[in-house]
Amino acid sequence: MPSRKRPGDGKKWQSQAQRELSAYFAGRLTRFSVRCDIDDLPRFTRAVLQLTAKIPYGQVRSYQWLAHRLGKPKAARAVGNALGRNPVPIIIPCHRVVRNDGSIGGFALGPGWKKRLLDLEKIFVKSKASPTNGG
Repeated sequence: MPSRKRPGDGKKWQSQAQRELSAYFAGRLTRFSVRCDIDDLPRFTRAVLQLTAKIPYGQVRSYQWLAHRLGKPKAARAVGNALGRNPVPIIIPCHRVVRNDGSIGGFALGPGWKKRLLDLEKIFVKSKASPTNGG
């Protein structure tokens, strides 16, 4: 996921990100391939975001689950703070991280957007699994 910036990469990255975001919102993309440079973020934040990027489309994990996976079982709040620093909050899908009790939790773009994104993914997961779509 992390990559070093090279001269001229900005427009290419922006164009690819726009195409992938459009495909995501249309239900045609479930995993982003655009490379995001997160090298300048603190090590713990990078680790949280790298693990978050692996959460499958249409699924959720808890802040506590991420903390356990990172070997820091008492760091659920720190995980939430790291997710709050996500520079690309849809591409690295921090909206897929919820509270342990299943409630929505926070999101950089606001809880309304988090709910919309989760609902969008639920709709497309169900439509892809329907008998009419060969699922």
